Amino acid sequence: VWEPVESWVVAEAVRGEGGIARVADLPREDPPAPDVLDPGTDLAGPMAAVAEAAIRTREPTYRLDSVTGRAKTDAAAGEDSTTGAVPSLHTEAFAPPGLRPATGGFEWGSVVHEVLAAAGEGTTGDALIKLARDLLVEYERPVDSAGAPTELEALIAMVESVRGSEIWNRAMAAGERHAEIPFAVNAGPGPGRGDVIEGVIDLVFREAEKWVVADYKTDTGDDPDFMERVVRYRAQVDVYAQCWERLTGEEVAERVILFTSQGRTESW
Repeated sequence: VWEPVESWVVAEAVRGEGGIARVADLPREDPPAPDVLDPGTDLAGPMAAVAEAAIRTREPTYRLDSVTGRAKTDAAAGEDSTTGAVPSLHTEAFAPPGLRPATGGFEWGSVVHEVLAAAGEGTTGDALIKLARDLLVEYERPVDSAGAPTELEALIAMVESVRGSEIWNRAMAAGERHAEIPFAVNAGPGPGRGDVIEGVIDLVFREAEKWVVADYKTDTGDDPDFMERVVRYRAQVDVYAQCWERLTGEEVAERVILFTSQGRTESW
């Protein structure tokens, strides 16, 4: 094994005193001396350029706009974000849930969205009830003295109510559907608008080669500001539809708001 090395050592070795062999030093070149900065060099310009470059690296390369933010702008204009006209609405009623939660709000809405997404993917029976119970606890909804969620029955009643709606059955019969779809697309031109718009579509499905976009709302509809919010909701669904068309390159033929607590839908 060492024979090739030994022959090289024999050829290159230099014998010193006592017959000890060592390999001769290989020739080498000393590295060049480092440049010495002239003390008179003006560094103000280069340092300013470095500082400016550092500032540019901290600036985002794009700006984000949310669907809700865009919808507020469009609703304030009182126009459909796509066509510039107030949409022609169609209302469909279905059996409302017999029970309601003690209070609504963000947490209740989040639970409803997640449970409906699971139901749309085929979760049923005890598995759906367990998921509903876990979500109510996770979002810190009211519980009884034993720690059981007090709104579980109302939540399951709401799911069963939505399952009886026409739009839900159309979605379940569709060959392609998606639930809780996050997205980000080019926002397009417009004053004061970001370069990228992002959001989450509750339900979208393909029907007769065209898409239907649906959004869930948990409002009970009995407060004085409800109709003002509805205007924003419609604008929001218009933005969802516009973004989905950009993502797919295909037409959205119908936009739907499903009011889970009221037992009705609006579509246009």
